[in-house]
Amino acid sequence: MIDPCPTASGDFLYFTLPAALGGRGITLSNRECIPKVWSVMFKKWLKWGSVAFVAWYIVKQPDGAASVVQGALNGLGGAADSLSTFMTSAIP
Repeated sequence: MIDPCPTASGDFLYFTLPAALGGRGITLSNRECIPKVWSVMFKKWLKWGSVAFVAWYIVKQPDGAASVVQGALNGLGGAADSLSTFMTSAIP
C-alpha cells in the first residue's frame, strides 16, 4: 500500500507532529494529507480523553461506576440467555 502522504522534503512546506501523535513530516501542499493527520490526531485525543473521563468517573463516583459495570454485565448475560434459548429452539 502506497502512503498518499510522503514525508516532506525539498521546497514543500511541512510541519512535524510530536512523537506521541505519530510525528512525521507532512506536506501542506498535498490536500489528502491534512484530513489524514487530523483524523489520527482526533482519534488519539478522543481515546485519551475517554481514558481520562473513565478514570475520573471511577475516582469521583465509584458506586456509579460499579453500577454501570454491573448493568453492562447483566445485559451481556441477558443476551447470552436469549441466544441460548434461540439456539435451543432452532436446533431440534
